[in-house]
Amino acid sequence: MARPETLVAGNCYFWVGYYDTELALPNVHTVVYVRQDKNEEGQDIWVFQEPSVELPKDIEEHEQAAPSVITFEEDNLHMIIDFDELLVVLKQAAEFHPLNKFEIQTYPSGINQTARNELDQQISKLLSDSELVSLTITIRYTDNGFSISPKADNIEISFHPHPKIDPNPEIKIRELFEKYSLKPERDYLSDKGRTRSLSYMISNDLSFAIDLSVRILTDVYDARSNDALKFAFLHRSQIERNL
Repeated sequence: MARPETLVAGNCYFWVGYYDTELALPNVHTVVYVRQDKNEEGQDIWVFQEPSVELPKDIEEHEQAAPSVITFEEDNLHMIIDFDELLVVLKQAAEFHPLNKFEIQTYPSGINQTARNELDQQISKLLSDSELVSLTITIRYTDNGFSISPKADNIEISFHPHPKIDPNPEIKIRELFEKYSLKPERDYLSDKGRTRSLSYMISNDLSFAIDLSVRILTDVYDARSNDALKFAFLHRSQIERNL
C-alpha cells in the first residue's frame, strides 16, 4: 500500500479491482505518479495519470489522445500498490484458477511425418531460390522458432529467445550447437535485456540444415507429434520495397 513518502514522480503503480464478487477475476489498472496537490476544499490529493502510448512517428501529435488523470484522496490512497504488492495480490487470485479444471492431453515427443515433409520442402525451396532471403520456422500457436538465411557459402541460423521469461531455450540452443563445435556469430542482448540475439553459421549443406532444424524443434523447443509448423519466407523484393 502506498504512503506519500513512497511515491516517486514518473514511477509506475497499480490498483486492482475485480469483475466478480468472488475476487477471482482481477482488473489491473496501470498508472504513473505525477505529484501531490490539493483539491478545491484544500485537502491533499495524489495525482496519477494513465501511461502515454508510444505511437508511430507518422501519427500527428494532435491525433494522440491526452492521458487520463486520476486522483486519490487520503482515504483511498491505500489502493495504490507497487510491482511487488501487485504480484502478491495476483497470487491471491491464482488459487481460483483455472476456473474450470481440465486435463491436458499428452503426445509423444518428435515431429510428425507431415511436418517433416513440409520442413524438407520449405528448406529445399529456400536454398534453391535466389529470390528468397530467409525462412522463419515456428511451431504453430507458439513463438518457438528460428530463422534460416543463406549467406554465400554458409547458412545462418538465428534465434531470439527471451531469457527473463524462460532461460531454458537459450541454454538448450547453446548446448545443441556446442555438440557440433559451433560458436555464435552474433550474441547480444537487446530490449533492455529481454531478448537475446543469437546466430550460428553452418555449412551450406541441405541435408545437415534439415537434420539440424529437426534437432532444434525437438531438443530446444520440445516439439510433439501433434504439432504443426508455420513457415514464413522473406523475399528480396520485400526488402527492396522498404528501402
